[in-house]
Amino acid sequence: MYYDLTIIIDRGLSYEALVRLLQAKAAPIILRPNGNITLNPFDTQGLPLTSECLARIAALAAEMSGSAPNETAARLRRALFTKGSQQLCHDVFEQWQREHPQDLDSVARLGCILERRRAQSPEANLLDLFVDFRDWASDHPDEAGALLQEITEADLVRTLNDPGTRRQVRDLAFARLSAHEQPTLRMLQELLQFDASSADRSLAHELALLLLPWCADGSHGPLFDGPTNIVLDTPLLYFELGQIPESDTDFMSAANFLVQGWVWQRIYTLPRSRRKRMIIEEAAAFLAMPGAADIVQRAYEQARKYSTWIVTVFQQYSPLRNNPIRAAVLGNSQQFFILKQNDPEDLRQLAADLNLSQTAVDEILRYPKPEQAGYSAFTYFHRDTPHPVCATAFHRPSPEMAYLTTTTGAHVEQRRKELKAGRPLSFSSPPNSQQHQSV
Repeated sequence: MYYDLTIIIDRGLSYEALVRLLQAKAAPIILRPNGNITLNPFDTQGLPLTSECLARIAALAAEMSGSAPNETAARLRRALFTKGSQQLCHDVFEQWQREHPQDLDSVARLGCILERRRAQSPEANLLDLFVDFRDWASDHPDEAGALLQEITEADLVRTLNDPGTRRQVRDLAFARLSAHEQPTLRMLQELLQFDASSADRSLAHELALLLLPWCADGSHGPLFDGPTNIVLDTPLLYFELGQIPESDTDFMSAANFLVQGWVWQRIYTLPRSRRKRMIIEEAAAFLAMPGAADIVQRAYEQARKYSTWIVTVFQQYSPLRNNPIRAAVLGNSQQFFILKQNDPEDLRQLAADLNLSQTAVDEILRYPKPEQAGYSAFTYFHRDTPHPVCATAFHRPSPEMAYLTTTTGAHVEQRRKELKAGRPLSFSSPPNSQQHQSV
């Protein structure tokens, strides 16, 4: 495929058939209470532990613990979750180094190399240094191996004994931990319950109790607790959030935090030069979920740095126009595909923000309905420099495209039966195929 990694975040299984065609044995990662999937929030996916990872874990735990009575109490909760996570990661590292002394030696050598590189790029953080060296070593394995062997015993002793560099070795060691060696939410819950200092004991016990429902044997099921039990190093990841009950806002918010962490960890695991894309379907509904806006904003602000193409799909502009992340989305987008719009005022607001001409607005309002015309007309707008491109395009779906995109109830049911049974997909014209809209 053109893209080395495709990530889809969906509500409603809109991409199920396409995903199964693109990747053999692919299936949506359906997140829901009491499911059978576990995505360990502590799992670094082959990357070092970072302050961002710990902050994300603390934020997730704080979300799980519910609303604090005031801002001071909320900060105390996050501080205690961060302290507990730090202690847990330290304990896990100490056990790992006793069991893997040879691996500790190679991790310490890498720590020495990255410390030297930090001196040349003081603004770079540990993740940037690690990713840059990993990508370079992949292209120059002999040179990288020789560089690591140049590290002396004196260098290793100094690195392992200095508190600052030893902590860096700990963080780098997490890139070597298997799924079953990573810390878990249950371990954090037990640490808060049994190992908190006397000064923190009362609050720690309270937070430990609030985390219990989120552990594997709690009321929310195993999604957040235990070793990760699905393979995520595939070129296509399809997260389905539509089966989370809308009434369960706590689970919805926590699941969004979890997806945010896993999506970016997965992007970080690939070399920056490799092409990636993230598709957020039904973005208006997605943004209505707690925590979702942070995922979208971060995606647009950091995507280019990691060669990632972001696509968000809205039915109307108003949900984005009235959202605080509008500036981040519009300011970091270069291409826009605008289909027929039924709300002239909404379209005028979009045109004003994109600086579209009145001619373009009039043309969009005149587009025929796809179910009547048999094709879909849309405006393609590209912020090219110095002259933007704005043109009308037409799409006539092939039988294969119609099969994959038709949303009538009868066809969706037929398609799912074929997918479930493993039968060859029937790319004949679907029932009422004239009723679908394709982009």
